[in-house]
Amino acid sequence: MPAAGIVKLNLPVETLDAARPGLEDLRLYDAAGNEVPYWIAHPVPVVRKPQSPKSFQVSLTPQNTIVALETGLTQAVDGVTLESAANNFIKAVRIEGSRDGETWQTLGEGQPIFRQPNGAAQLHLSFSSAVWPRLRLIIDDRRSQPIPLTGAAVYPAEAGSEPENAEWMQPVILDRHENPRETRLTLDLGAANLDLTAIQIQSDAPLFTRNIALAVTRVSEDSAREDTLARGTIF
Repeated sequence: MPAAGIVKLNLPVETLDAARPGLEDLRLYDAAGNEVPYWIAHPVPVVRKPQSPKSFQVSLTPQNTIVALETGLTQAVDGVTLESAANNFIKAVRIEGSRDGETWQTLGEGQPIFRQPNGAAQLHLSFSSAVWPRLRLIIDDRRSQPIPLTGAAVYPAEAGSEPENAEWMQPVILDRHENPRETRLTLDLGAANLDLTAIQIQSDAPLFTRNIALAVTRVSEDSAREDTLARGTIF
């Protein structure tokens, strides 16, 4: 230990892999062989609670759709989700923030929003966390017709939304099976009892959208079943 008192550390992957699922067999000892008290802190996901903006206004120019929002929030915000009934579009968005309604700062450039006929959709825009009483979203309509926008949700930034001391690991692709409608990858994470919070997909393809599902096979006595843990879109 680097110092006396309470110290926080990540358990080694080898320890997690060898332990029981609940870690009830874990023991820590000091250099003299004395057992050291401890408690186990599991990462707890933070549930994001979107808020309706104080005001929502949409205007059209010959080249852009402009969405003006008053967030109505005094705390930092880091995202906006738009609502639209359009079912086949892809647009680039510039995000701007203002504290006085006069001076605007660019928060993001060229962020995509889209919805495709196969169900793939992305209408959330993210930016660095800060207090912004006003937001302006400038949607590029030069390549296609404007889309109807019916509302928005603003996301307050919440401390602890990312797990502390999270570590990226490189899984092994055990199997890849392709058919005309889907690709199935079987991943070996390298150890048991890991608290998995995210998976990042890497691809050399320059342009694509795909629906994706994350599943785990659970074996009990004489049967095995596949449980879906999450669904989303990669693009």
